Amino acid sequence: MSAGNSSTTIFRNAEARNKLINSQAFIPENNIIAGVKVYENRGVSHCARWREGSIDIKLCLFKRNKRHFQFSTLIPYPSWEFQEEIGNCSCLQYVQSMTYDLFGRMWL
Repeated sequence: MSAGNSSTTIFRNAEARNKLINSQAFIPENNIIAGVKVYENRGVSHCARWREGSIDIKLCLFKRNKRHFQFSTLIPYPSWEFQEEIGNCSCLQYVQSMTYDLFGRMWL
């Protein structure tokens, strides 16, 4: 499943997306959603940085529209700031997997 083919995926705005595409820091077809978990009405995915041009977002929420989840809008979770710095141990670095327990707590 690709995380990069939507115009609304993950980016703060269209200008930021276009700037990254033009610099080849973001190559849409190189982005892969590596895992998806759903708990009640929450959906969470993690994106793998396996290829050049992969987005630097490790964990995303996705929206639910009535009965269906929409992957067209992925929201960095818990925030942009928690995602951005590679090498900062206060931020997410690499999400291998995640799950929800019986109480709805997410485990990474």
